[in-house]
Amino acid sequence: MSLNQYLNDVFFPNLADFLTAPVNYPEMIWMTIPLVAIFIVMEFYFARYKDELGWGSATSNSLVLFFIFVDMIRHIYTKYGMDFAFQEHLIVTIPLVVLVGIIGLLLFIMNFFREMPKRVAFFISSPLTVNYIAYFAIFAVYTETIINTDILFAVFVFYLFLLVLFWVIKMAFPEAKIAENLPDFQKPLPKLTKTPHKIKKPLPRLK
Repeated sequence: MSLNQYLNDVFFPNLADFLTAPVNYPEMIWMTIPLVAIFIVMEFYFARYKDELGWGSATSNSLVLFFIFVDMIRHIYTKYGMDFAFQEHLIVTIPLVVLVGIIGLLLFIMNFFREMPKRVAFFISSPLTVNYIAYFAIFAVYTETIINTDILFAVFVFYLFLLVLFWVIKMAFPEAKIAENLPDFQKPLPKLTKTPHKIKKPLPRLK
């Protein structure tokens, strides 16, 4: 298969199915809209203020994966009950769901106790990485798509595209000027000089 044929017949159709899944599966919208909204807002926030992620944000971001794990368990159990273990088409989806839950829990613990190198923790727990993994997991569970190497490759390439895109946006975005007109509270306040009170002489008593 030539490269052009692979792109037209495999890569782009898989990528289109991945990106348009909420349109074809409306039940996904309730989970994807908050993910996309939070992701976009946070990416532009860090682009505008040039801030680092921070351990607190990394810890809270890691909880997103755990909450998505809980929702996926709810969806599978609601649809199949205890018979989910006997569904052959979920042979890859179920381990994926468990993996997302483990990753979310481990990330939360590692970020909470700051056990990972700072750069590694902030990259893995960034809004883009966390929400992209969450969306992929939701896509796999709600669409019940059989995950293969072609889909994984298309998803990974699009992730790299988003990394580059938002890196360019961050570099091109003008940095915000923060609180120019507010007083600088870091400067020491001028000391108040106490003026000694003059003691008034008591008035003479009238006889």
